[in-house]
Amino acid sequence: MDETSQNIQPGGNAERRRKQRAAQHAAARRRRRNQRRLRDKAHQPHPLRLYRVGRLAELFDVDRATIWRWRKSGVLPLFVKIGGIEGLTEQQVQKLLEQRPQDVGDA
Repeated sequence: MDETSQNIQPGGNAERRRKQRAAQHAAARRRRRNQRRLRDKAHQPHPLRLYRVGRLAELFDVDRATIWRWRKSGVLPLFVKIGGIEGLTEQQVQKLLEQRPQDVGDA
């Protein structure tokens, strides 16, 4: 056998081309799926978006412990639990932010 026949593997190039095509198709599917998700997000409101304790603390510029204290004392509305995650809905947070932040912090 000469050198060229030893380097040739049966179906090597065809297999490589098949894998490349499969990778290209997978990438195209991911792109289309991501574009569809972005398009759908732009048109749908997020009524179930939850603001957890850490994010609430950032919004009100207080410590996380203060959020827990406000929650326990009834200053904040009841937290909603979705899929094991507790927090305030976007609508609840908007109502709180419409109030003066001092009103929430006085309790």
